[in-house]
Amino acid sequence: MLAPQRALASPPTLTRRGPEPVEVDPTVGQSGPSTTVSGPPTGTTGAQTGSDRVLGGRDRDVLRGFLALRSGGLPAVSASLRAVVQAVLDGSPGAELSREQLGAVRTVLAIRDVQRMTGPGVGGQLGQRSASRPGLVLDGQTVRESSEELEDRLAGRLPEQAALMLPTILSALIATGTFALRTEELLKLVVEITEKLALPSVPPTDWSTAATVVRRMTAEYEAPYQLQRTLNAKEAAALLPGQAHAVNQFLKSAPSFLAVLRRNGVKFTFNAVAAKGLGGKYEAATKELQLEPLQDIDPATFLRLFLHETGHATFQQDLLGPTPLPDSLNAGSGATLLARRAALLQALNDPTGPGASLLGPQQRESVETELAKVESELQAQGVLDAVNRLDEDTQQIYRAWQVLREADGANLLGLDLGAGRSPAKRQTYQAGTFTEFLAEVFMQTATGEIVSHITAMLEPRDGDDPRVRNAWRDVLDVLARRAMPLLKG
Repeated sequence: MLAPQRALASPPTLTRRGPEPVEVDPTVGQSGPSTTVSGPPTGTTGAQTGSDRVLGGRDRDVLRGFLALRSGGLPAVSASLRAVVQAVLDGSPGAELSREQLGAVRTVLAIRDVQRMTGPGVGGQLGQRSASRPGLVLDGQTVRESSEELEDRLAGRLPEQAALMLPTILSALIATGTFALRTEELLKLVVEITEKLALPSVPPTDWSTAATVVRRMTAEYEAPYQLQRTLNAKEAAALLPGQAHAVNQFLKSAPSFLAVLRRNGVKFTFNAVAAKGLGGKYEAATKELQLEPLQDIDPATFLRLFLHETGHATFQQDLLGPTPLPDSLNAGSGATLLARRAALLQALNDPTGPGASLLGPQQRESVETELAKVESELQAQGVLDAVNRLDEDTQQIYRAWQVLREADGANLLGLDLGAGRSPAKRQTYQAGTFTEFLAEVFMQTATGEIVSHITAMLEPRDGDDPRVRNAWRDVLDVLARRAMPLLKG
């Protein structure tokens, strides 16, 4: 890998190439006053233009959307800003949006999009729920997990069949977390639940406490098999009932997403040996999603892992298509090579640069030799072909990732995904690989947990880096356009 030998003025970006049509604003080239905007174009991160530029069609859509907004949780917008935006759209002579005004417009729109980004059903509240078990209050003391000591103390006071069922029933009561009982009440309830579990079914008119617990226990017992039928999965029975129940509830609340999984032909394997030590993996060539045995994690964390892997199978595929991204682009180094190539070409050909005539024969030969090596490496890795395939949304979120991956992903959102997958490690993991970033932000969007993080990132603070704020705005744009339709239809 060739390292750049010259500092770049701005982070490397991916530029759209090839025969795609270029959007031309209908007002360009017509007579009448020209309308300009100062600063970077909307929807970009790190890209700089001249002090003024002609307002493009996409900018007009953004500004029209801004004027169409009504209040309702959004920041108050001054009448003067609205007037300037309207004047710009009307093409009034001298009308111009400053960099700060354009930033204010984008911030308001970004906050609007945050308000739109509520995950479906169960996922929407996942970030507000504790991953720990609620617990049973017994004789005024909270019991969060059963123990042999507790079971031995109670079992001696129960009939034989009820004593055998005691550990299972205690687990169900602890997981429900809505019970405050004295020991005598608990013993009576355990006997009632044991008797009802022996029946073929609970009568529909029976809504006693024991019947409610039995229905829950039966539903969770059936959950792995229900999930196996829903996904046509292998080894679903290897899942813990609570894990399967969490996924079932999510898919039930997001039927459009289940339809996307089926349409994409995703095949599921749980308890997969091939994924051992990884948590999960997705093989794009075979469309197989595999999750390793994960008996030690709670249902909420299992759902996060499930959604991360489905992000590879849906959101990533939607953005990148079936052809894998070259490893160097996926790791970020390919973009650095592209930037180096541009710098070398500028040194040779750009009249605003040193200019070929200012290079001595040895300097020119050195630049040309390095350029040939860089272009050969780009060609061998398929970077240029890959860049040509990326659509505007993918380029936009890739540029944003280039900013957010700095400092080992300190500005990314890291969530706890179990042993060996701490929040800090998840930040570093996303920073190292673009496709892992895509899968992670998709998962965070599906659960709703990304909302508070982006909201905090969009809030200006003293000493913060505006590039980070702009990058999260760009990520939000792409999530709203490409991830949310997958989840909500």
